[in-house]
Amino acid sequence: MLHFEEEREIALPAALLYAVVLDVGSYPLFLPWCLGAGRASAPGAGEVKADIPPPLVSPDYWRLDVGWGPLRESYVSRVEGREAAGEVVSYAVAGPLRHLENRWRIVDAGSDAGSSSLVSFSVRFSFRGILLERLAERAFVYVAREMVAAFEGRARALAAAPRLEHKHRP
Repeated sequence: MLHFEEEREIALPAALLYAVVLDVGSYPLFLPWCLGAGRASAPGAGEVKADIPPPLVSPDYWRLDVGWGPLRESYVSRVEGREAAGEVVSYAVAGPLRHLENRWRIVDAGSDAGSSSLVSFSVRFSFRGILLERLAERAFVYVAREMVAAFEGRARALAAAPRLEHKHRP
């Protein structure tokens, strides 16, 4: 199984970063290799992989379409936003992956709450097929780092976007 972890301080509010990670429907707009995202139904009791723990909060289910070059796959992910802990945890529950677990932990850093965040990201990953597994091994660390950078880039773009002001007419 492939495993990657990264921790960094990012000069953006934790609430913004948390919202970006939890906004799965927007992933195709900024996340490399994510070609589509849509709501999915929860799998039946017998369809969930045995190594996935039960959810701690009410999860959302998403179908994610991913691709790189000629390779295209879809899988269903269970996403849990644990706001009080600043965590977003997701597991692949259906599709070609033997195992996929993403964990984000985003908390305010330093004494100036809201101006900077400590972000921890980890991913554990393996495909069912040996061919895809071997291909993934070569690019895994690069892809994981690009993912973290894409989330940070999306949050920076949202933070810099002008906000519309509502003018009230008398």
